Amino acid sequence: MAARAPAPDPEVDADLAYLDAAVGDSGWTVEAVEALALPRQGLRSIAPSAWAPFASLRYLNLARNGLSSTAGMDALVSLEELSLYFNALPDAEAAAAPLRRLRTLRSLDVRMNPLTRREGYRGVLLCLLPRLERLDERDVAPAEQRQARITWGHLTAPPRREAPAAPDDSDEDADDSSELLGLKVLAPETLRRSREENELLLRLEKQLDQLEETAPRPHSSRSHSHSPSRSLRRSPKASPRWRAKPKPKAKPHPMPPSSPDPQHPEPTSPATWLAERHAVEAAATAAASEAAAEVAALRGELQDAMATMTAFMEAAEARAAEERARAAEANRALRESHEVLTRDNEALRRELDDWRARYERDSAAWKRNFKDLKRLYEEATAPA
Repeated sequence: MAARAPAPDPEVDADLAYLDAAVGDSGWTVEAVEALALPRQGLRSIAPSAWAPFASLRYLNLARNGLSSTAGMDALVSLEELSLYFNALPDAEAAAAPLRRLRTLRSLDVRMNPLTRREGYRGVLLCLLPRLERLDERDVAPAEQRQARITWGHLTAPPRREAPAAPDDSDEDADDSSELLGLKVLAPETLRRSREENELLLRLEKQLDQLEETAPRPHSSRSHSHSPSRSLRRSPKASPRWRAKPKPKAKPHPMPPSSPDPQHPEPTSPATWLAERHAVEAAATAAASEAAAEVAALRGELQDAMATMTAFMEAAEARAAEERARAAEANRALRESHEVLTRDNEALRRELDDWRARYERDSAAWKRNFKDLKRLYEEATAPA
């Protein structure tokens, strides 16, 4: 189920025919192929409509080309791994926009693209593509994902309603003109509630996505009707990202209907959700205070341990210095003793040499005297 790349051509504008030819060499159809590798093909662009037939594609390698857009890749509903290494993608938000609809995408590689020159591009991609488990050949840690949502969460927030400037109370003409034109000036409190409602709807949409992923899928080949929650989630009116510019007297967005499944409770109201959020924030603040106190206590214990260790090291160094001094004194005494013994040995050797020479002289004299005495004795005892 894999297709090999055709021979590279410089600066190719690919379309469905080009991709069909690349897949045709493998003997598979575009509808059945699961892996497609087109590295080093000189691709400058790929027609967005060319990706529509690749419903089963799970792995796509477009490394080392000249692509500047990911348009049309939202049709790759089964895609799990995508490599866009060494291309010409200029902006992280534009590159991630078509990929946000790919629920199965778990790995993305955009290294060596112009978008990587932007500081924080990795956080932007992780915020816009929260299902990624691996980015640029690096695993995505939960802490990194949370930091990306905190830093770049405004990229996924719904568009805010722009209200006309509040008229000055002292200017009666401005009030009259506003009433004549039928303009409705929204108070700051109203704007704040609207933003909170939009954030709540966005969270509810994520909850519906999670419910849909965990819900059992039917195995029958017959068509199934969409549930009210699914229809509402896909409706442009249910998501603030696809909503048109609201009219002055726009009705509030309907809340998603409750799920009949007892395992999936009904979403809470905005007031309840805000109260729960405040409670969670208070608990988090208390936990942070306790953690700070524990850190301070641990820091004090660490400082005490460091002071004790420093005193121990100083005492050990002093003892070592004393031992070195005693060893040096003993070495000096041994050296002096060795010198004295050497001198005594030399004196004894010289004295022994003198005794040996004296013995040799005396021995020679005794031998001569003995010979003389023997000769005299022989002469005296000889017969006349």
